[in-house]
Amino acid sequence: MVQVADRAVNMLNDQSLVSQRERAKAVLAELKQARSACEEHGNRLNRSDLYKTVTGRSALDAAISSTERMIETLDRTLAKATLEVEVRASALLNRQRTAAR
Repeated sequence: MVQVADRAVNMLNDQSLVSQRERAKAVLAELKQARSACEEHGNRLNRSDLYKTVTGRSALDAAISSTERMIETLDRTLAKATLEVEVRASALLNRQRTAAR
């Protein structure tokens, strides 16, 4: 039983999900800055974004949306892992209390 709870805690403590989320947030910020810089540059040169003219969105808009969806997925995964740890820990505690009686 302890091994199951330990595995769940290790999964939650695994920094890969947290670090991936933080990296995605940094990428998102950089994409938004790049979009602003590109729009500003295009305005200075009095040129429009041809891709945006055709599709209604710039390539950076699409990348930003994709990155936002990825962050939402990571948030859901982290929440699910947290809940799983809490459920497993609670079950383990209940079993230990029952066994101690």
